[in-house]
Amino acid sequence: MPGEPLLAGVDVGTTRVKAALYDTRGRAVASAAVPTPTRPLGPGRAEHDAEALWDAAVAALRQALDDVADPGRIASVAVASMAEAGVPLDASGEPTAPVIAWFDRRAEPQARRLAEAIGAVRLRTLTGVPPQPIYGVCKLAWLADHRPDAFARARVWLNIADYIAYRLSGVHATDLSLATRTGALDLRARAWSREVLAAAGVPRPLLAPLVASGTALGGVTREAARVTGLAEHTVVGAGGHDHICGALAAGVVDPGRALDSIGTAESVLVPLTAPLPTGEDAPRYSQGVHVAAGRWYASTGVHAGGASIDWVTGLVAGRADRAGLLAEAATVPIGAHGVVFAPHVHLPGVTDGAQGALAGLTPDTSGPVIVRAVLEGLAVAACDVLHRLVAQAAHPAAPEVRVIGGGARNALLLAIKAAVGGRSLRRPDLTEATALGAALLGGVAAGVFNDTHAAAAAVAADLDEVTPADEDVAAYAAVAARVRALSCLQRAAPGR
Repeated sequence: MPGEPLLAGVDVGTTRVKAALYDTRGRAVASAAVPTPTRPLGPGRAEHDAEALWDAAVAALRQALDDVADPGRIASVAVASMAEAGVPLDASGEPTAPVIAWFDRRAEPQARRLAEAIGAVRLRTLTGVPPQPIYGVCKLAWLADHRPDAFARARVWLNIADYIAYRLSGVHATDLSLATRTGALDLRARAWSREVLAAAGVPRPLLAPLVASGTALGGVTREAARVTGLAEHTVVGAGGHDHICGALAAGVVDPGRALDSIGTAESVLVPLTAPLPTGEDAPRYSQGVHVAAGRWYASTGVHAGGASIDWVTGLVAGRADRAGLLAEAATVPIGAHGVVFAPHVHLPGVTDGAQGALAGLTPDTSGPVIVRAVLEGLAVAACDVLHRLVAQAAHPAAPEVRVIGGGARNALLLAIKAAVGGRSLRRPDLTEATALGAALLGGVAAGVFNDTHAAAAAVAADLDEVTPADEDVAAYAAVAARVRALSCLQRAAPGR
């Protein structure tokens, strides 16, 4: 309908910055994407320029808005982003240092120091996450150690989604889902942990006020309206962590469902109605605050799920037709002629430092065979971590698994996953699920929806079901055994 409000969502991801406009049923009206500006600094290290990230978000929004005759119809805008990356701002709102990329592990000494000061078990009990160098509090401690002038001039540290929302509204705030990934949130109190901040040497005022996802931050400022094309005073809502916003859009907000979000990194999660107990014997998953009201989640994942697919297709085919290569891989028999791939499975405190491996190669091994082996290895890893997560989180034994993200468009990968897991997968027919989740939160902020649960329920999306054949399930049991055996060898290798 011509007068129906539209909802804008922005997703600042590892490889792309996306903007999309939706109607109130979650159906895409327009979308656009630009590359995420990143400065590589060597293996495992990278930075972003905050102003360049803002420019990318502006460019994506303007391109999406080109397809809308009346920007005044846009009721709200909200932002989702990669976690574990943030911007230190001075008193005038200018960055004092580059953004350390989420996957950058330069803060390992600071993470060890924090764990020694508080204790690893106590830290996980407080925050829901194990001590890891990627978390924001460790990066702030690194900044204090290595860039003391930049740290001293900083007056607030904003996660990437917080920063884009600040540029849109002029308001400093951090939503609880992204706050989880700073490693400084008291998970049960839903407040910044003074104990963690004191141990890390981070002043409490440096972290922004906490708000629930879907909170109205204010209207789009005059300057932001000028550069983005959004109407002035369009409501800016608090968004959240990209994977968790995707869970909202996919309807994964209640126990009984699980999410497999396949991006550059792959995250699997189950919703919780309360945080789970932690302690010395607690399983090694992460917990956090969901963007859905009254919900938490437990999660783990495959550190380089989508990235591994990009790597192998680029390695084998360069800039050639990726779709054609995947089509050839689909003709390779199950088991990839004995070629086995063990991916780097991200299990904090267990496999940090592990590396991938390919085994069973011969002079006759072709590119499509290697691609098939990589997909099979990734599928086994993802199914294994989901199985452990479901068991450890006391979740329903056979949750409905919904799949989103760029990897969800890979039909061969989903078919392999369904067979490895021995269960059907459901793929919601969504355009940019993460951006949609952000847009829904903006709709809550603007009063279009009564709350986050109503927003999730409003999404009209068909569910494509991927169901495995019984004979494929049996065949993949042997493949999974070979992948697990190779993964165990990798973890046991000297120097790992």
